[in-house]
Amino acid sequence: MEKKASMDTPNEEDGCRRLRP
Repeated sequence: MEKKASMDTPNEEDGCRRLRP
């Protein structure tokens, strides 16, 4: 659930990190 939300909304740190490793 957390992973899906991150991918859907690259706003949180998780999303930002996934977008810019």
